[in-house]
Amino acid sequence: MPNKHLKKSRLVWTMLLTVGVIVAADSIRRDFFVTPDTTIVISGDFKDPLSAAQTTNDGTVIAEGTTQQSSQDISYLGYSEFAVPASQLSSGLLTVANQQYPLAASDDSSSLVSLLDVKNECYSLYAESLMLDEDAADALNLMMADYNSATGLSDFVIYSTTQQNSSEDSLYSASFEESAGGFTVDLAVQGANRILEYDGLDEESWIIENCASYGFIVRYPDDKESVTGQSGCVWHLRYVGRVHASIMEQNNLCLEEYNDWLKSYTIDTETLAYELDGVQYEIYYTAYMGDSTSVRVPVSGNYTISGNNIDGFVVTAVK
Repeated sequence: MPNKHLKKSRLVWTMLLTVGVIVAADSIRRDFFVTPDTTIVISGDFKDPLSAAQTTNDGTVIAEGTTQQSSQDISYLGYSEFAVPASQLSSGLLTVANQQYPLAASDDSSSLVSLLDVKNECYSLYAESLMLDEDAADALNLMMADYNSATGLSDFVIYSTTQQNSSEDSLYSASFEESAGGFTVDLAVQGANRILEYDGLDEESWIIENCASYGFIVRYPDDKESVTGQSGCVWHLRYVGRVHASIMEQNNLCLEEYNDWLKSYTIDTETLAYELDGVQYEIYYTAYMGDSTSVRVPVSGNYTISGNNIDGFVVTAVK
């Protein structure tokens, strides 16, 4: 009997131990394989860079915002803000300058180069003092070299650039406010005994037909006088860059029309996508806001900002 009682006791303890092990194992299993709760609860406000902001003494911007504006941050991923001063409204490739909208006075001539120093042998200068924007000068050299290759001629004369020659014996009587910007070229042709006015005809018409490929436009076309307020001047070219010149040519737009058209393309609605030579560009307008205008620009990549000298800025970015 004692032995039998001992066996029953052992059996009971064995059963209790087994149950304990099973319970412990199940508890460990639940802790290890339980599906986590992925619900995230956020308490607080998102900071929106477009909302009212405070600036510290070192220029750091402290933005203020609310949770309702958080979706706006997502839509601007890949862009940052750039504060453009009011002085830049009259600076850049796309400025419109006339008596109504004169260019602001500027002492900055850092982008200008002497044509005498950089010109090639495919054209001549009316004066040795002529200056031109560096990019425009590079484009001019390339255009004149290709004109020479296409026609065998080197008869063009750069008559004036940054300042119109308006003396009594000047070839052209018209003068233009925009010439001071450094992006314009007035053409003439070397005749047998004297310099002749460029009329865009004959073999020299090659320039008018091809100048957009080099970033130039005829600033005052014959058929746009009602828009520009200026009669046609085929001899007055304006450098706006290859992308803009190409778009303007394709859409038959003068500079005034082009700037108005670009106002429909903004970072908040839809930007203008354009491809040139396999490169994708993004172009959009931002309205002028006074002393400092916040313009959104790509965080990475090349871009330029041009004022239109009227009411806003145009960003041209490589995508």
